[in-house]
Amino acid sequence: MKITLACTIAFFVTQIQPASGSQIASTPVAGLADASAFIVIGTVEKVERLSASDTYGEVSLAYVTIVSTIKGKTLESNFKLQLHIGGLRGFDVPLSKGTQAVFFLRSIESGEARLTAWGSVALLRPGYFHQDRFAA
Repeated sequence: MKITLACTIAFFVTQIQPASGSQIASTPVAGLADASAFIVIGTVEKVERLSASDTYGEVSLAYVTIVSTIKGKTLESNFKLQLHIGGLRGFDVPLSKGTQAVFFLRSIESGEARLTAWGSVALLRPGYFHQDRFAA
């Protein structure tokens, strides 16, 4: 009887999956693209730090210039994007001046954008695209 009980407990212990505390379900890129009203490639012009705390991480505001639009139509050429980095609620990627990225956006209204989901920014390697500026 003791051997049967020990074997049963050993079996259940080996079948237990490690616990996870994340509330974020991974989303395939195709699903993220379908859920986004806008997909744009942009360059970060400036980042302002709004606040920081140990619990909630850093909140910052990124100013982005749109280089190209992949999905959606907008008259905006720039937008502001609030980011949460670190802490319990910060799942966005840190951005800095000059960063080039693909932004999956839920909306762009009055110059302010909202991400489709937490962290829905795909960073591009530095110099991924080149934008020629001609003097008039």
